[in-house]
Amino acid sequence: MNYLKKLGIFILLTCLSSFSFAEDVILNEHTIESKALGEEQKITVYLPNDYDEKSGHQYPVLYLLDGKYYKRMVQGVVTSYYSNALIPDILVVAIENEDRIRDYTPSPHETHKGTGGGDVFLDYIEKELIPFIDTTYQTSDFRILYGHSLGGLLSLHALHSRPELFTAHFALSPSLHWGNKERLKN
Repeated sequence: MNYLKKLGIFILLTCLSSFSFAEDVILNEHTIESKALGEEQKITVYLPNDYDEKSGHQYPVLYLLDGKYYKRMVQGVVTSYYSNALIPDILVVAIENEDRIRDYTPSPHETHKGTGGGDVFLDYIEKELIPFIDTTYQTSDFRILYGHSLGGLLSLHALHSRPELFTAHFALSPSLHWGNKERLKN
């Protein structure tokens, strides 16, 4: 099975499964003081259990939007997949965003106040989060952005507005209705 196919299966099961989780994955939690957003942002990084034994190995990174909602499930899926060699060793960065309607929407909406901050949130990811991850962990240049619903909308927006930022984009059930269906016109 090729790399992207395995990764696609991982993403699907992340959304649909409810594995019980063990401690076969290294879990690191960080808080980043974001200048772009003017607030603290929490992230959780999931590492393969043998991460410390592979000095010099560079890992692809999956950036998971809405990490606070999927945190426990992701730990179970990642643990299961690592232990069964169903996915290659990757780092998973779960972004625990606090204001998804503000940060995941690329344009303001007339009926929702405080929307349209998608580009500012992508600035945070590009200029603060990715450099933090790249200097803290052994990463490769292969980056994946995963989002669901409004997170999927942001993933598509990133693909169109900053195509060089991520190697791959997953947009599951993206909120394409947002902004008078602007994303459908592109």
